[in-house]
Amino acid sequence: AFIFHTSSSIMSEDPFGALSDDWFTSAGEADKWKGRFACCNEAWDIVEKLSDDVQIKGSKKCEKAINFFIQWLEVEAHVFTRMKLLQILSKVLAGMPTSVYEKKAPKLAEALMKQWVEKKVFDLVSPNLITLWKQSGDFSKWTSAISTTLESKNPVVKMAFWQFLSDAAEQDPARARDEWKKLLKGSEILENAMADTDNRNNDTKHHAYRFIATVAIFMGKDKDKRYTKKIGELCEDEKKKKVIETEKETMRATMKENAIALKKAKRDAAGGGGGDDAKENDAVPAAKAHAAASLPNTVVQHAAAGGAAGGTLVTVSNEQVDALRAQLSSLQAIVDALNTKFESFYEFMEDEKKSRQNRRLITGTGASIHDLFENFLLSTIGMPHYLQRFKAAGANDIRMVEHFDVPFLKETIGVQNKLEGKLLVKFIGKFNEETMQFREWLKQQNVMRAYVNTFESKGIITWGILSDYCENVEAVQDAFRIKNKAHAHFLFTQLERYRNGELSDAAEVDSDASDESDSDDDE
Repeated sequence: AFIFHTSSSIMSEDPFGALSDDWFTSAGEADKWKGRFACCNEAWDIVEKLSDDVQIKGSKKCEKAINFFIQWLEVEAHVFTRMKLLQILSKVLAGMPTSVYEKKAPKLAEALMKQWVEKKVFDLVSPNLITLWKQSGDFSKWTSAISTTLESKNPVVKMAFWQFLSDAAEQDPARARDEWKKLLKGSEILENAMADTDNRNNDTKHHAYRFIATVAIFMGKDKDKRYTKKIGELCEDEKKKKVIETEKETMRATMKENAIALKKAKRDAAGGGGGDDAKENDAVPAAKAHAAASLPNTVVQHAAAGGAAGGTLVTVSNEQVDALRAQLSSLQAIVDALNTKFESFYEFMEDEKKSRQNRRLITGTGASIHDLFENFLLSTIGMPHYLQRFKAAGANDIRMVEHFDVPFLKETIGVQNKLEGKLLVKFIGKFNEETMQFREWLKQQNVMRAYVNTFESKGIITWGILSDYCENVEAVQDAFRIKNKAHAHFLFTQLERYRNGELSDAAEVDSDASDESDSDDDE
């Protein structure tokens, strides 16, 4: 038999205690993204080094820092500041006393749900939301966040919301069973999910079915039959009934497995399977408890005189050792995958920072039409090997893209590979559609007609390009020297609608509003 020593103490740290008074002064004065971004970077340098199972002390500095992070996440438009905020939360939220943020949990939930519209931070949102819900979530207090999300017309946001609820139900079914009653009461959430079973977005449809399956599982034996009756009406469609039954079967099995694992982990952490001596030990971290609980016939004894001080002795068989090694190997693979993902996020962020420093409009030097073209060829199309050929032809200008045709690509640029040629034509065609859409929108708005030439000269010829370089109203004014604040606000409002997936709405702005804004005097 083998004997393992496991530590009975949980590491506790106060990472935010390392932040200086100057940091808190700067954080309090940070009313724009640059100041917030600098504060986030400094905080991340500290929390990045923390172990995954660390317990964080709820000091005054900790509470104050978390309040800043929640406040910034609510109002921040700069995507990389938001990314850094989500990285910090993902590192500290699970190990932090709920008393630090419990009162602001509903606001944090709403701020997190708003991040689903940004694809660069999308993968960081739901894990933070699930952690928040497990630690201090109460759906009866999240009504504002939920209603705002349900009102969204963006299918990606709806998909993320249904997926979050379904994943939360699978991970902690006992808690979800109680929470679902609060979630369904006084809201039209089930009706929204049923409507999304006809959504054109397949992912949204799939996760809406998953959520409906959780309602069927949790509310099947409840006295209130309203919800099961509605699901029954939906199941009159045989095709939908089959999908729901399949999801129910799959999710019920996952829930059962997770529920058993959670019970074992809690029992082992409380010292419940090792006799009176085991009860004298301190609580073991949940991850280790789960690993121990999953091994059958484990004998836990109090540490002998020759054992590690403050630890426990675990006697296991060879088969159990092999099972433990396999489990540790599986966990290590998950950790490595997450580390790789975070590293890619960091590298992407650093590359974007350097790239934007060279190309940012708001520096006052003006955007380079050549840099915009380079970004289009390298990042959007992914063909850096043709860059020098476009430069040699004097065609590395974003404004020239709409004039590229097949003869030009073949004869001047020398594109011989047919597949690459087709791919170039495809991306150029899509870019031209976006250019035409943006140009038509500009011409339709009385407010914007005066700025058409300014946009064209700077190479701002699509909504996507405009979105990359203007994070706030001030950036819009600085970039295009718009003296009239009403005009700048009008443009930024439409830009926000584009970012939220409402481009068609942005293109159909009421002409009366345009006329009214156009009549404002320049400041």
